[in-house]
Amino acid sequence: MDPKWLAVAAVAFAAFVVGVVTMVFTFAQRRTLRTLKRRLQSIFEEEDNLPDRVAKLGEQIRRHEGEIVATQQTVAALQQVLPQAFSKFAIHFYDALPELGGRFSFSLALLTQSNDGVILTALSSRDATRVYAKEIQSGRSSRVLSPEEELVLREAAAPSKAGSVAAES
Repeated sequence: MDPKWLAVAAVAFAAFVVGVVTMVFTFAQRRTLRTLKRRLQSIFEEEDNLPDRVAKLGEQIRRHEGEIVATQQTVAALQQVLPQAFSKFAIHFYDALPELGGRFSFSLALLTQSNDGVILTALSSRDATRVYAKEIQSGRSSRVLSPEEELVLREAAAPSKAGSVAAES
């Protein structure tokens, strides 16, 4: 086939695609315009006169203002509680006992924004699982931490981490 005809075919195809896109866009705009016209007509047709409609809208605004105040109060209450909520975490799965595989043991750090919280450690064996909790205040523990507990504390307290999950390989 002649390269000249290929170029003409490519231009024709591109023009066809542009035409289809233009048609779709035009139909979407017409639909939007129709919806806006209906809304505008409903504003003036709902009430017999404009002052009644304005009064009704004023009542709706006052009701919404009350809802906004209630929402602002809820947000303020949440902002009081939020610093005490656990917002940072890290978990590390590992084998506590060399003879038991499967990484059934874990250490989990749950911290607030001020790095207060708890580290939960579950040590699994064939017969039982023991769970230990260690309190954390300002990113430190009054008890000796295992290497896995230190790891999750460091990861959870890191400012750039919102949470992480790790497993020994």
